[in-house]
Amino acid sequence: MVRGKKVPLSAEDEVAAVRYAPLAVVLMTYQLANLVTLYTALGLMQVANLTSWDETSPITAFAAVFLIALVVVLAVVVPLQISYIRNARAFARSATVSRSTLATSEPASGELN
Repeated sequence: MVRGKKVPLSAEDEVAAVRYAPLAVVLMTYQLANLVTLYTALGLMQVANLTSWDETSPITAFAAVFLIALVVVLAVVVPLQISYIRNARAFARSATVSRSTLATSEPASGELN
């Protein structure tokens, strides 16, 4: 599915999608945790700049603007990523390819199991 619309897949691509879906859920979860941790660290650094408030310093103004931008980006990205993770998890649970098909299919050349 791409943006709520079913995308026609070949049988080989459908098997690959079913194999990748559980991994995608884990990867997307770690990606979100990494993003939140990075933005929290960057935000805390800006808070440290703001605590030494100097109205004439351009660093103080930058820190305030940057901190607001970080909060806005997180407020937008986190709910989107959570919905993407939920969609990927739902796809992984409701995969229509049987497990026997997955077990008997050969990986494409150069693909690792």
